Amino acid sequence: VKKLNPNDTELEQVFEEFIDRYGYEEKNRLLFFFSGHGFTRPVGVRGYLIPKNAPLPQENESELFRKALSMSQIKTWCREMMAKHILFLFDSCFSGTIFTTKGEGDSLHHITDLTAKPVRQFITAGSAGEKVPARSVFTPFFVKAIQGEADLLKDGYITGTEIGLYLQKNVKQYSSTKQSPQCGKISDPEYIEGDFVFVSPLGGRIQFLRSTPDMLSESEAIRAIINHNFFDTEMNAIGKGYDNLYEVQIIRGDRVVIDHNSGLMWQQRGSSKEMFYEDAKRWVDQLNFAGFSDWRLPTLEEAMSLMESEKNSNGLYIDSKFDWRQRDIWTSDLRRASWGGFQWVVYFEAGDCSYEFSEYNYVRAVRSVQSSPVRKPAYTPPPLRNIPLLRGLSNNNVTAILKEKNLFD
Repeated sequence: VKKLNPNDTELEQVFEEFIDRYGYEEKNRLLFFFSGHGFTRPVGVRGYLIPKNAPLPQENESELFRKALSMSQIKTWCREMMAKHILFLFDSCFSGTIFTTKGEGDSLHHITDLTAKPVRQFITAGSAGEKVPARSVFTPFFVKAIQGEADLLKDGYITGTEIGLYLQKNVKQYSSTKQSPQCGKISDPEYIEGDFVFVSPLGGRIQFLRSTPDMLSESEAIRAIINHNFFDTEMNAIGKGYDNLYEVQIIRGDRVVIDHNSGLMWQQRGSSKEMFYEDAKRWVDQLNFAGFSDWRLPTLEEAMSLMESEKNSNGLYIDSKFDWRQRDIWTSDLRRASWGGFQWVVYFEAGDCSYEFSEYNYVRAVRSVQSSPVRKPAYTPPPLRNIPLLRGLSNNNVTAILKEKNLFD
């Protein structure tokens, strides 16, 4: 939805029509973009969006307020809408109490946590009293942000928080007026824990895990689990778990699960029965699955990357894309000890790992795949050719409202 140079009636109408059409579906993600003039009323510090037919404040302030769209109204809409994730971008300068501003010290959180919770997020080109230049700096940098430059964590995702931090740094640096973008979330505890998320068209970097078998002492295993933030009910109960990006594929009739973030291909099911470790090695060596013969036992780090921080419906700490029968799996790593040979085993039912000697366990084979650039879920940011208003904007009044289906349905 797009509206150029709206008057007061058209400005309010385009917001209301878009909200009525898309704002009440919980799984929708909504993006509102306004480029134009903003005004801050000193009394009460109230912000307004100014339509084309509003007079200057020094000419007729009361008429200006009658025609302007107040941030109070936008705040009301924010609370009425049921869409989980909503982002407002204003290429204009004003202040108001609608949102709590954030600074460059804000932390960036695990992507799964951010998308699970609702948010009402705001980014403005500057604060009250600042002037937006005739040729916008804010909008071109926003375009660069969603093209991938704002992916500060290089994880393949661009959050509203990352966009805000990116704009604060670059707009201030390159603006002739030294404007200071403001970003934050609505002053409402119900909508402050989530984040708006784009998929970076540049993809994310593959986070390679050790694939060569090794001997690990218990302290070395703990160190690896903590360093990778793997979840383990005994060794790292506060771990968030590996940020997997799974895709299920059927290759030559065999079902596999590809993790595009680790560059690994897994058997979706694995062995149908438990076996001794020596039998497990022979089973994998003879495996010709999905047309590949280079399957192997996973290292402890690779196997622990499958561990989820919450149980699935089958009572296992693993994504439900995997078969439920393999409740524990052998790894290729040996426990470092002065006596005996013990293999490290990962237990998805207990949510931890330990070492076993002469025990039966299941096998889930893995192989390394080339997965660069990283493929993402079936979603890409709106291509720029479909958003002409984002190219070379001057400070004309433009309201652009974009809607995309939720990335994490």
